[in-house]
Amino acid sequence: MKDAAIPQLLDVTRKREADSVKALLESLPRKKDKVFEHYVAELYRGNGWLSVVRGGRGDKSADILLYHPKNPDVVFCVVQCKNHARPLTFDDTRIELLKFEEKGVKEYDCSYFRIVTVNGFVKDAARLTEFNLELCDWSHVASLIHQYDPDFCAQPNIELYPHNQRTYDEIQQRWQQANRVAVVQPTGTGKSVLIARVMSMPEFAGNRTLVLAPSRPILGQLRSKLPWALSSTKFMTYARAKNLSDAEADAIAPKLIVLDEMHRCGAQEWGKGVHRLLDRHPHAPVLGTTATPIRYLDNCRDMASELFRGNVAGNVSLAQAIVRRILPMPNYICALYTVDEEVRELEGRIDQSRLDDSSKHQLEEQAVAARIDWERSAGAPKVLAKHVSDGLSKFMVFCKNKVHLDAMEEQVRSWFQKALKKPRVSYRVVSDDPDSTTNFARFRDASDPKKVHLLFCIDMLNEGVHIDDVSGVILLRPTESPIVFYQQIGRCIQVGLKHVPLIFDFVNNFRSIRATDFQVDLERANREERRRRADCGLPERPIAVSISDETRDFVRLLEAIEDRISPKELACRRTEQFCKRYRSLRNLPKQRSRNPEEAADAAWLSQMRHAKQGKGHRAFFAEMDEIAAKNSMGGLFDVLTPEQRKQRTLERTHRLCKRILSGDLAPKLKTWQNNAKRLKKLVLAGETVVGYYPEMEDIAASYGLSNVFDVVDYERVALERVTSLLNWMQENGRRPSKNRNDPVERAHFITVTQLRMAKQGRGKYQFLPEMEELASKAGFAGLFDDSKTRALKRATAFCQRYEGRSLPSILRRDPAEKKDAQWLVAQRMRKAGKGTGRHYPELDQIAKEFGRPRLFDTRPKVSFEDAQRWVRLYYTDHLDYPTQRNGAIPYAEQEGFESMTWATVFRKFAAEKLVGGVLRSLSVEDAQRWLQMYYAEHREYPTPKTGVVPYAEQHAPELMTWATVFRRFRRDKVLNSVRLAFTPSLVLGWNETEVREGRRALHKSDSGVVESAQEDGYPLSASAINARLKKEFRVTLAELLRPVPVSKEAFSIELAETILKDEYRLTGSYPTVISPIVEAAASYGYPNLSGNGLNKRLKKLGTTLKALKDRLGESRTQ
Repeated sequence: MKDAAIPQLLDVTRKREADSVKALLESLPRKKDKVFEHYVAELYRGNGWLSVVRGGRGDKSADILLYHPKNPDVVFCVVQCKNHARPLTFDDTRIELLKFEEKGVKEYDCSYFRIVTVNGFVKDAARLTEFNLELCDWSHVASLIHQYDPDFCAQPNIELYPHNQRTYDEIQQRWQQANRVAVVQPTGTGKSVLIARVMSMPEFAGNRTLVLAPSRPILGQLRSKLPWALSSTKFMTYARAKNLSDAEADAIAPKLIVLDEMHRCGAQEWGKGVHRLLDRHPHAPVLGTTATPIRYLDNCRDMASELFRGNVAGNVSLAQAIVRRILPMPNYICALYTVDEEVRELEGRIDQSRLDDSSKHQLEEQAVAARIDWERSAGAPKVLAKHVSDGLSKFMVFCKNKVHLDAMEEQVRSWFQKALKKPRVSYRVVSDDPDSTTNFARFRDASDPKKVHLLFCIDMLNEGVHIDDVSGVILLRPTESPIVFYQQIGRCIQVGLKHVPLIFDFVNNFRSIRATDFQVDLERANREERRRRADCGLPERPIAVSISDETRDFVRLLEAIEDRISPKELACRRTEQFCKRYRSLRNLPKQRSRNPEEAADAAWLSQMRHAKQGKGHRAFFAEMDEIAAKNSMGGLFDVLTPEQRKQRTLERTHRLCKRILSGDLAPKLKTWQNNAKRLKKLVLAGETVVGYYPEMEDIAASYGLSNVFDVVDYERVALERVTSLLNWMQENGRRPSKNRNDPVERAHFITVTQLRMAKQGRGKYQFLPEMEELASKAGFAGLFDDSKTRALKRATAFCQRYEGRSLPSILRRDPAEKKDAQWLVAQRMRKAGKGTGRHYPELDQIAKEFGRPRLFDTRPKVSFEDAQRWVRLYYTDHLDYPTQRNGAIPYAEQEGFESMTWATVFRKFAAEKLVGGVLRSLSVEDAQRWLQMYYAEHREYPTPKTGVVPYAEQHAPELMTWATVFRRFRRDKVLNSVRLAFTPSLVLGWNETEVREGRRALHKSDSGVVESAQEDGYPLSASAINARLKKEFRVTLAELLRPVPVSKEAFSIELAETILKDEYRLTGSYPTVISPIVEAAASYGYPNLSGNGLNKRLKKLGTTLKALKDRLGESRTQ
């Protein structure tokens, strides 16, 4: 079906008739999905892709693997094809996504999944496109059909990753509302490809486009992405744009304006030029792109709001892109290279402190010891050697300024020399260096893995410029700007990387932006991703945060020394760091946070609040309140009075009710609501708590939400869930499986797993005794037992069932016994360490109590002599030899080989060798001679069931049977060797002999044995001969014996007399009016002439068949 359908589909495809193709696909009688996936693969090939069909069992949710011709070793996208009669439902789509995430991502090392369907998807399925999934309906297939050109299409058109495709669709929607749209996506996600895709839209392709960017390298990179648009595109830096005259600005007349790195438009001078261009072309659509729209060092101005009025598409942060697996998770290594500077500064403060000389000397010794220990265990070369693996050889080094670059270039080279022992090649890219462009190109093209390539730069490459194979970045530049920070680390993070990017932060960033800021962002993004996935019914896919803080111990030691020198300065610095990290009172850390840095900050805040109240041993300083207020976190250290706490709780209740009514309930408010329910439950139990007040119920009732704080009876809900599970099991007659596509069954499987863990005291759920009782009443006792308990119960039941009996065999027809045999084999494999699962020693103890101490031991190996002995015993009992179907071997079990079968023996030893070891060699001549003797005696040939061969004197007659002979030599071949081959000519000879001997000619209705055939070794009847002719030669007996047609003679009474005489000679009798055929008439040109037909012809001549026969009869008697 597939081979026949594909050429027909391609013929219609070449005619560009998409509707006809769809009709053909929907009309396929069977294997619709298989045909569709091969057809789509061919469409992709005809559009410039390299496609490989992988559909079938075990394809791990991949029907097609797509490769780009420029990168044929890396899977670009995994495609699943569905030719269903209806749109794919949300659950259908979700299940396919789950299968891909569980198996396909790891198998094909690809994070992007595409589902192509003939009849599309339900509307709700679009929610799943947020998880690296692209949904393609028939319009996608139709576009492939219209662009299908296998002879000339060498590579595909611009293809977007799913996250960029989603952003592109959103851009088109937002341009319908306003002509300015901003795209906020992190560095490395492919914004330049997105710009190229927008510029290729029909309304812009070939028309004048203005592209603005901060620097020439960024414009050069954009040019490389747009070779087809160079003639119609004006590329310009922001610096050039600010110097345009009004006439020059008007002369550009763009149909589209692109502002790359548009946060730079907030600069005073550059901003003027951009605003003048936008004002002079108010109707031109504007697309702005950036990774960070906030200008943190410019009063936190949001350029997306200022320039684009908040009309933002694809608003994704770097942390979100990593958590969503759009970008790879980098390995962030926090270290220091300014240790000497830090220690010297600390020694100066120690010397100026009011401590006594002894204390000063002690602290100075601690500082020097900390520096020595750092250089010995965690110095820069040691850090590089620890984290840089083979194959990583290209690094970008960011410096403060040219003087700093000059000072650090040789030092960084020496670090790598000590760490990697490789030759180093360094390149400089500085704004006033005329060789910068050449150096950048040399670094970009460098590919020798035996050398370390180091690109030193200041700010020219902070943003917008990407090099595909950069291994990592080295930060030597302290910065207060999150924009610069994230732009720098983004130089080595981009879509499609196959190695883990490295970020070496060698700056003393614990005084400004720490690595923990990045870690906090990742934790927050992880929580948000868990919520988004839970809303769509998807399990968690947490990403491991990889941050190595090599400075932690050193910094803490310095802070401990500073605390003794100047606790006030340290407290103020810690307060400033805290405020910069959390930025809002609504974002304070919690002591139960999984992040150790957040937990430590929360503990410090609690200590400071106690200190402000005069409690504890820590000191509090008024300057700390001033620092908090300056950073918009006034009241950070205040402790609420009971009345203030109650008022704050009631205000939050108002806010909660308003959000519930608007349908926009934030996750934090939802968490607070659940905590309030928990506190209400404690109040109802008679406990005194803080955080729940009866007035909260009144406020909720005033909004018509009387059940906002109702306490859920989780025990009742859990029992209802168990009841639903048991009802399902009774209806289906089995336990739920995780490998089924039914979402209800998968949910029941998860319930069983969770309750088994709860019964052991693990997990977050509670196990109730009533659950066990419900399962027992429903006939599923032990449903919630752990694997060990289930195994012990199964072993006990097994031993009781087969006590005093032979062990079960896999070959038995009884399904229960077969299942027991499979379980026993699995347990033996587990004990031998070969299978999955665990063998428990208690199983052996149970078997020993039932008298089978070696039940779970792997059975001993069978020798050839053992098998030969069992064959002899079997033949003695049955006068025949065993086959693979004879089941268990009773003699083997008596010798300690439990569950041994003939199938196992014959898989290990060839049957001929075993039988040959019992009998003497048997030749084909012996078999031929015995057959001839048997035929001469019985006039028929023996069969395998005939029994013993009486003529086998030299072969121990009591051990030789016809079954043995025919197993050694095929019966039909031996028979053909002792008689003539059965052919049509042989049958003709038998017929002639029968007629010549005066017997009846062969006729298919005769059932008696044909004597002439029997003489030739074929004891067959004419009916059997006819059947064999039809089977072997496709001819019937009548057709074979029919005379060769002759020329037709004129019919006369004389001719009729001749025919009757010949008929009598052939058959021994004259025909009658009821004879079906007169065979002799065929020789005279009258084939198929019946007796009645002959009689009619004679009547026309004035006589009858009876009269003619009477006359011929009288002449015979005379």
